[in-house]
Amino acid sequence: MRFKFSLKSIGCLLALILVSNMLNGQPAVLKSAIKDNQQAFHKKKNTFIALNDSLNQLKHPSKAAINSLIASYNDLLALNKNYLKRTFGHDSSALGQRKAFFDFLVYAIDSAHCGLTFKENYYGYSWEKIVASYRKKGIIEEADDRFLFYCDEMLSVLNDGHTWCSYGNSTAIKSLGIDFSKEGESFKVSAFSEGVKSDMLAIGDKLLAIDGVSFGETYRRVKQSTVYNSYPKMDGIYRKRFFRNYYFYECATNKPDSATLLLKKPEGQKYQLRLRWYPARYVRNMYGVRVHRVKKVGMTARVSDNNIGYIKIDKWNPDLIESFDSIFKKMSDTKGLIIDIRNNFGGDYTNFGQTVLSKFLSGDTITMYKQFKNSGLYHRYGFGGIHYQEDENYKKPFYPMTPVHLEKKGEAVYRQPVVLLVNHKHFSSTDLFIVAFRELDIGKIIGRLNAFQLLGQPIHIKTPWNGWQCGLSVMVPYSLNKKLYEEQSMVPDIEVPLSRAEISREEDVILKVAKDYLSSGTP
Repeated sequence: MRFKFSLKSIGCLLALILVSNMLNGQPAVLKSAIKDNQQAFHKKKNTFIALNDSLNQLKHPSKAAINSLIASYNDLLALNKNYLKRTFGHDSSALGQRKAFFDFLVYAIDSAHCGLTFKENYYGYSWEKIVASYRKKGIIEEADDRFLFYCDEMLSVLNDGHTWCSYGNSTAIKSLGIDFSKEGESFKVSAFSEGVKSDMLAIGDKLLAIDGVSFGETYRRVKQSTVYNSYPKMDGIYRKRFFRNYYFYECATNKPDSATLLLKKPEGQKYQLRLRWYPARYVRNMYGVRVHRVKKVGMTARVSDNNIGYIKIDKWNPDLIESFDSIFKKMSDTKGLIIDIRNNFGGDYTNFGQTVLSKFLSGDTITMYKQFKNSGLYHRYGFGGIHYQEDENYKKPFYPMTPVHLEKKGEAVYRQPVVLLVNHKHFSSTDLFIVAFRELDIGKIIGRLNAFQLLGQPIHIKTPWNGWQCGLSVMVPYSLNKKLYEEQSMVPDIEVPLSRAEISREEDVILKVAKDYLSSGTP
């Protein structure tokens, strides 16, 4: 039997054995159906790509043509679901659905995740052993909510915001609106949500206890229940996820509405703080607590009285490029420019991000390189992505690096001082933009930065089991100097620590520092 996934998953022996065993145990009729599915998929895929290319040549394609394209894409999605069901399991029982989804997740990471080997080396684990530990727990025997929590926890060892499963957005995952740092055996508040109403709480306060038990003792005890306990370098991942783990492992039975923290101020005063348990996605993201609930408007701009331009970009939406060009022309005579990308978690770097960079460059250049993981899943789900590698007969595990070109459109170069505002809340395409901004030496970076999560161009997979879905990174990005910044931190030119004034919105501290710098040339 010629199974396309296996041929593409070179180097992933475990995945090959898993799928091979599945196929060997299937009756000839089912094997034939899988082969027919593959042939039908590739035929429809070629039709879709041809139709999409032809529509892209038209300025105003007809509604009928657009509907035809949508119908063609939906046919492909249906074939993919059918393929997964036939390959990984079509048992409709609750246990059968969980087993099929788990086996599929394991295979997907094994065969198609672009950064698996990097993450294994960086954190010092074996994915095979991680999977074995979850199989040993018997997680497929758990109820759906608990099973999916374990799947989400298993994927967290990749520390990749683009790789996820449905449960990551579940309201059943609870957390608190506070972050902390760990310094030896001390735990100190490092950030908290503006929704936390307390005149006492401050950054730097020590966490002494949670729900009447020593915070340090609870931290260590809960960790022993998790996968992170065996891998010291994963303590940062565990720390970000501590409250959700605490709720799951110690509070899920009683389901309390709130937790009580005992804290101590630097001068010695102790106080209690009662915090409500919220769905984690409401109060946290992959970098920690949501300090502010920010309404995304796309883009705003203004020129101050002292002739300093300000452009706030909430997301890299290519529909905003024309507006950006128009706004930028009006700022060509400003004496300095502030580009604010705080709370921007990604979008279209290739078009919008590079359009912004082009305003400060004198000619064409390469701003980054992409390297795609070669796999069956990539060719089934990633063919609509930019820079898609079409050669399905390519046998190596990774395609050659693809340069991402920036084309200068002939406009004048903005030569006044430029600053870029950041605040820990950056991800994906925004990380790509920050790296390019620094390596192209465009201006100063002001604010705060996290370690980068750059693996991306994810494929989105809708499975046939209970409507569960997952995302999977298939592209490794390298900088214009061919450096991999994944998991690395970059120090801003001017670092601005988080303060209570910023949390409470009493003052936009980062913006003030930027304005002072542009006005005087020094912070």
